[in-house]
Amino acid sequence: MNDVVKRLNEAKERTGLSYSDLARLTGIPKSTIQRYFTGYTGKLPLDVLQKITNALQIDARMAMMWDSPGIGGYDDSGFDPYGYDRAPTDDLSELERRVVDAFRSASPKDRRTVLNALDIEE
Repeated sequence: MNDVVKRLNEAKERTGLSYSDLARLTGIPKSTIQRYFTGYTGKLPLDVLQKITNALQIDARMAMMWDSPGIGGYDDSGFDPYGYDRAPTDDLSELERRVVDAFRSASPKDRRTVLNALDIEE
């Protein structure tokens, strides 16, 4: 299994998503997702990698890096690929600010649940 596949599997485990979840989020057939995640299919096209990393809420660059610290070799501490942690909150009410803070501290899976419940696409 190559390093990219290892990193994708680590991110998948961290988010708690199943192959079915990834298939639904990416539009890629479940069997194809399984082949990528087991390393059975050796080549992972960049457009497919982007769909998978978007669903896992990681940056595609994270999955492709070879020698760095952190998850799968990448230091993602403080890394916010979707900009959630950079949005200004100066003009929000106290309740809105608490909601934003809770969202920012939520796991990627919980963030997706909230976005799905609100019918918001990333």
